[in-house]
Amino acid sequence: MTDQVNSPPHYTGLPSGVECIDVTEHFNFNRGNAIKYIWRAGRKSNEIEDLEKAIWYLRREVRRLDRAEKVLDCGHERAARGERKGMGTPSHPEAVNRGIDQIINRSTCD
Repeated sequence: MTDQVNSPPHYTGLPSGVECIDVTEHFNFNRGNAIKYIWRAGRKSNEIEDLEKAIWYLRREVRRLDRAEKVLDCGHERAARGERKGMGTPSHPEAVNRGIDQIINRSTCD
């Protein structure tokens, strides 16, 4: 009998014997879920639905990276204008908090 909780066959059924979680735990949430849905496509439920879910997570990851890149670009533009003088390194708490706020609010450069 297979263990549906700890080692479900739709995540362990590859000839290599590698379990999906052993791979996905090395990725962030969006990428790990995309891998998970590709891995199990056609093994658990509707294959097309699983692949569409993988695409959904990949698109979400692309949007996340795009927003983070825009925040970095804004920081570089501000630094070029001399607006960050006295802020210290980019890891300064105020600078980090501004970056996080921009990601959350999806704002663009001022």
